Amino acid sequence: MTPRGSSGGRSRSGFTFADVLLVLAVAGLLLSLAWPRFRRARFEHRVSHAIHDVDALRTAAREYEREHGGTWPPGSPGGGIPSELAAMLGDGTHVAAGEYQLDWDRWDRLQRASGENREPPDTSASHIPVVGFFGSITLRSGDGGLLAELVRHYGPSSFALDSSWTLVVLPDTVSFPAPASGQEGLGSGSGAHID
Repeated sequence: MTPRGSSGGRSRSGFTFADVLLVLAVAGLLLSLAWPRFRRARFEHRVSHAIHDVDALRTAAREYEREHGGTWPPGSPGGGIPSELAAMLGDGTHVAAGEYQLDWDRWDRLQRASGENREPPDTSASHIPVVGFFGSITLRSGDGGLLAELVRHYGPSSFALDSSWTLVVLPDTVSFPAPASGQEGLGSGSGAHID
């Protein structure tokens, strides 16, 4: 018989060093399996926020155009969103999130030459044949994956170049003409016209 308090049969409560190492190894394995999914979820969250912000800005620009008789909002000098357009954006729309910056530009739409004489029109300062306007939304970001996802989402009416992505925003009644057969490009298959 062993007297009380002696350590004849090693019964200790607590964890051994091997137990702690095993728990850390299992936790590390689970984290390494979950990390790619976590990163993908964060990326998809950034993409969905960017799409929401672009759609809100496009909707506000079209609403502005309808309210002002076909005139698009002016561009903002140095980039950004003009105050007239920013006032129309809903809550939760960010024009400058941590990963990107949104800009709005208005472009003049010139009349194309018609008939057999395909010479460009006189574009001197007093004779610019402006027949309408269209806009563009530019998203500037260093995240090439985000820019690629926006091109994939919005299709042929958008393009990426360097660290920016641009979406051409046209009035509901105007779009780019369909390219000649066998060519791809803006407005592919739309059959719409430009004045």
